[in-house]
Amino acid sequence: PDRPWDVEEAATSSDGRRLVFSLNEHGYSKVYLKDLMTGRQRRLALPEGVVSGLRFVDRDRKLAFTATTPTEPEDVYLFDLGTGALRRWTESELGGLPRGGFVVPELVQARSFDGLEIPALLYRPPGDGPFPVLFWMHGGPEGQARPAFDPIIQYFASARGIAVLAPNVRGSSGYGKRFMGLDDGLRRHDAVADVGALLDYVDGREDLDSSRVGIHGASYGGFMVLASLVAYPKRFVAGSDVVGMSDLVSFLESTGAYRRGVRRGEYGDERDPKVREYLASISPLTHVKRIRSALVVDHGENDPRV
Repeated sequence: PDRPWDVEEAATSSDGRRLVFSLNEHGYSKVYLKDLMTGRQRRLALPEGVVSGLRFVDRDRKLAFTATTPTEPEDVYLFDLGTGALRRWTESELGGLPRGGFVVPELVQARSFDGLEIPALLYRPPGDGPFPVLFWMHGGPEGQARPAFDPIIQYFASARGIAVLAPNVRGSSGYGKRFMGLDDGLRRHDAVADVGALLDYVDGREDLDSSRVGIHGASYGGFMVLASLVAYPKRFVAGSDVVGMSDLVSFLESTGAYRRGVRRGEYGDERDPKVREYLASISPLTHVKRIRSALVVDHGENDPRV
């Protein structure tokens, strides 16, 4: 209760005396060991990234887990709870790419129209810049940009000299129920306004080139691409929409019946005339003539979800 972050995983020792749990702090997994008899707890020195699969092993003397960092793909590790020694059990392939050349992101924040702080991971290439920028929008909307190894992001940042900005606009998971609900229903366009705040953030950095900004996303991230190109047509030079929604009304009417009720809870019920009018008004297809940038759309003909 004294921690303002989501608890992701928890595991108890076989004797029930110790608890290990991980907190999602701005996307980073922070893992703690707690003595349930005394209440004392300490943070464990594990890799700085995303940790999963926590398990007590070797008569509860060690902790096994899977971890990935911005510069390392997912692997299995063993942590000695007594000595603090960390052992890596597997070493995933990098397809011939040399280790050591990847970019570690910087956690940045932009203040949106209502004062809400919007966090983002900025993968800044080496050098002075100014660098072109690629917004990297996650799907969901109940998803989160996290510091896990992504070879495509690393390709842009490390090999192409493009700064990648991966934001967690309102509606993202990982920041509590209130934050995740701030884009529900008739507040959907507030998340698009968060992209505007991030564009302002780019404008304020001399090492980023605000005249060369692109945006990419898939699924809900694809909707954010299209909506952002409509809302800020002069501030993006390119967009990449992968299986994104262009019309929220037709999306709700034609998505799989098994998920329609859940999606109406997120976006609003299009059968309500007021909600339908709002969803149509913010759908990118309604304002497609506003798009001025280059745009690629990648979509399947028989997509049962979008």
